[in-house]
Amino acid sequence: MCASAPYDDRALMASAGWKRTKGAAYPRRMISTSTRKGATLKTGSTRGGAIALVVTRC
Repeated sequence: MCASAPYDDRALMASAGWKRTKGAAYPRRMISTSTRKGATLKTGSTRGGAIALVVTRC
């Protein structure tokens, strides 16, 4: 059985270059965005085999 759920990105450690924006339209009312090459989001631990990142290029 496989399941997926949005990860609370507020729990991720953001490197320089990330912006966190609040809004009712975003999952858990927060979204993290970056345009900086090499910007990272890190987690100390993850339960599960994979994390998927949703990317939109405008």
